[in-house]
Amino acid sequence: MTCIQTFILEPGTPELAICARWRANAFSVLKASFDQELRSLELFASDHSHGVALVAIANGKPVGTCLLVESEIEPNHDVSPWLAGLFVVPEHRRKGAGAVLVRAIEDQARQRHFSRLYL
Repeated sequence: MTCIQTFILEPGTPELAICARWRANAFSVLKASFDQELRSLELFASDHSHGVALVAIANGKPVGTCLLVESEIEPNHDVSPWLAGLFVVPEHRRKGAGAVLVRAIEDQARQRHFSRLYL
């Protein structure tokens, strides 16, 4: 079984650009180019007080990402926080990376004293 670890994305790290590429390609609802998504993710990663972006690493390579955010893309609820943007590269799906990312986001929510997490 592959060991999968998660790390908080930080501005300027190579993994941030990889995650931005995944998000731009996988989430058409964002309607963002790679450059737009990179700028947005850099800004988001620079302030962990409102949320966090995680990357999953297996065998030294990024295999997935997930966010803990305050609200949905189009806030239409008064509930918070949200697990958002879960993405795992196709060759690592069904191998535990998604579950590891979800648990890590749950841990981040608990550390911020949230008792609920929305999806």
